[in-house]
Amino acid sequence: MSTNARKTKPRVLLADDCVSLLTALERLLRGDCEIVGRATTVAELLEQTRVGRPEVIVLDVMLSGSSGIDACRQLKATMPDVTIVILTAMEDGDVRSAALNAGAIRRLTHTGFFFAASRSAVRSMLSL
Repeated sequence: MSTNARKTKPRVLLADDCVSLLTALERLLRGDCEIVGRATTVAELLEQTRVGRPEVIVLDVMLSGSSGIDACRQLKATMPDVTIVILTAMEDGDVRSAALNAGAIRRLTHTGFFFAASRSAVRSMLSL
């Protein structure tokens, strides 16, 4: 095994229907990630995914045009190796189950992502 750590930052696409939340996510992650796109609708998400070829997608559960869960299923069908983290404002266990069943590796609440997760925890999550 090489002693060199990963030299490139993970390619991350951010998708949320709230532009201010997208901006906050980008500020939080840009030091550790290469942000390859931002989307506020499912149509933008699919286009940005095609263009940016992300390794990781941070996806809100509610987007314009479709649910984030449906988008997750669609993305995993076409990009099975992409890592998807679902964000939600809801603490609902059904949302967690639906996200994991759709192919997301993790479901985080907005609060958990911004306030409970340290940058090192975010880095660890993105390296999965």
